[in-house]
Amino acid sequence: FLRSLSHTTPADRYAAYLQSGADLSALIRPEWRPHRDVRDNLRELFADIQDTPPIATMCLVDQQFWLPDTYLEKSDKGSMAASLEMRVPYLDNEVVEFANSLPDRLRVRGQTGKWLLREAFRELVPPGTFDRFKRGFSVPIADWFRDQLGSFFADRVLGPSARSANYLDQSAIARLFAEH
Repeated sequence: FLRSLSHTTPADRYAAYLQSGADLSALIRPEWRPHRDVRDNLRELFADIQDTPPIATMCLVDQQFWLPDTYLEKSDKGSMAASLEMRVPYLDNEVVEFANSLPDRLRVRGQTGKWLLREAFRELVPPGTFDRFKRGFSVPIADWFRDQLGSFFADRVLGPSARSANYLDQSAIARLFAEH
């Protein structure tokens, strides 16, 4: 596996990483699937930033592909669902421009990421704050499907009058739903 990766481009390796989970495109009816593969978009972006140092490259790629459609979308939906106004302070234009201008040595030191940010705030935050592991937030979707959400989902998404049937492969979705 690793030997085959050494012969691919950075764009191909990153696309493989992004697509390492379940292939959800199989849930979309063929006529509605995107015409461009994520690899095409990544190849264009990597070509535009080919002379950029490695860590800076990954940050720029993450800004284009990971943040907008994953983290920011989830936080936006979550805050709206709770009627909250949310701000993402590190995404202020000036902060992003500053961070993007930093050399890799100020971004990562050894195994320590966000090195400059940690140094800037070391005296302002309680001891040990930077040493903790990230804690994710998981959604108990399997429990919901087995309980209160199950009949609603089956009726609205898999039922005979489901609007999603025009766009999604109902049999593929039914198989995934049955797994829960």
